[in-house]
Amino acid sequence: MEMDSGVNFLHDMEFETFERQTHGWQLPTDNFNPWSSDETFNDRNVLEQCAFDIRGKLRHAANSLVGANGVSKEVIEAIERITAPVIAARIKLYFKNWHHHAPMVHQATFDPCTAALPLVLSMTSLGAMYSTEANETTEGKLLLDIIETYIYSINGFNDEFDLPGRTYAERKSNSSQEWLQYQLEEFQGAYLIVVVQFWTGNEIARTRVRQQRFARLVSIYRSLELNTVQHPPGFVIKDQDSFKDWIRKESCIRTASIMMMLDNAFAIFNNLTPRLQWAEIDLPFPSNEQYFKAAKYDDLGGLSKFPLPKIKIKDAFLLLYSPTKTAEEDPWPLSNRNLTVQDMQMLIHILYVHIWNSTFCNPLAQIPSTSIPSLLAPYKLAMRNWKVVWDEIKSATNPEEWNSLGFERTAETYYTAVQSILDIFESRDGKFPPIPSDCEKGAHMKRLLSF
Repeated sequence: MEMDSGVNFLHDMEFETFERQTHGWQLPTDNFNPWSSDETFNDRNVLEQCAFDIRGKLRHAANSLVGANGVSKEVIEAIERITAPVIAARIKLYFKNWHHHAPMVHQATFDPCTAALPLVLSMTSLGAMYSTEANETTEGKLLLDIIETYIYSINGFNDEFDLPGRTYAERKSNSSQEWLQYQLEEFQGAYLIVVVQFWTGNEIARTRVRQQRFARLVSIYRSLELNTVQHPPGFVIKDQDSFKDWIRKESCIRTASIMMMLDNAFAIFNNLTPRLQWAEIDLPFPSNEQYFKAAKYDDLGGLSKFPLPKIKIKDAFLLLYSPTKTAEEDPWPLSNRNLTVQDMQMLIHILYVHIWNSTFCNPLAQIPSTSIPSLLAPYKLAMRNWKVVWDEIKSATNPEEWNSLGFERTAETYYTAVQSILDIFESRDGKFPPIPSDCEKGAHMKRLLSF
């Protein structure tokens, strides 16, 4: 969907735009051998069995969509080409090209031979978008609807989740670590297929995942209590077992916070009311990346200190509204909270949603006695404080490190978007005709700028 010049900032915020300008979305990458000896998942026989299982499940899903006689030759061929080498190669492409945008899968210990099939399928789908072969990307897109159908036919993820025996299992204190890991991987797979459909799927798929699939994900998100997942107070990594526990919990925190960002992205791009409410979220920012990259407990010995607890997202957001006495004064405690570029992107997402809801969705703004400048003053302060911390982080990051970052580098573009809606709202004294919601990408902004 093309956007006119009035909403160029929204186009600049899109993932595909960022990839084309930086890392080369769907452009050639280095050739490599998927069976290099340094890989942890190089048991080809086991992975071939995994590929065999995947082909069977996708055939069944394809038949359920159109019937046995309606599956096209191209779809059948695309399914049959899913082999162990293809899976291995596409997962490498996933980690090389996509992972740095949203690092929630623990790369050092991930093994497609043992991982939940939904996660393997979603990772290979994303990896296919970066293939050096154009036909592989085409085949990858051809199977997206089928993969989505399979994942959301699994007990607990399907539309009949409220029937006896189909409720997604809750997270229990006595659950085995293996079961908790499987639940997490299955959920990550269901989330990632929504992501790839939202960014690269056709219009019908984009509408379906934001209206139906994501709503189901939010229900499971709450069932698994991901909205409040945290590292236990005083938790110490003292051996390999405690390291594995920390990695699993950190993966949950990252999955939960990244999914919250997609919820906000639906609000930003499609003017869809967020499903996750402010009152229910109690998450910390993800721990610093260097610790999440560790493969085992012994790897932490080379780091200066063990992971320190990060500030909670809600606490950091509230600190944005703290005034400073002078422009030269240290801008409150956020400056020394060890925040990252990704943390700042999360905060600007939340700022956008909160400001939109407090202005265009606020009936009190329509009361004649409401002072629009007074209404907007706290948000302008929060924006100013966000920019101060952002500039500090950006200036302290060397160019090589900055260029290695992912989609979080677009946070400043989101800042421009928030500033734009504040300016528009103030210039019209808060008075607007109806604005479309749950619309196709950018339609609400076009409407807003046409008044």
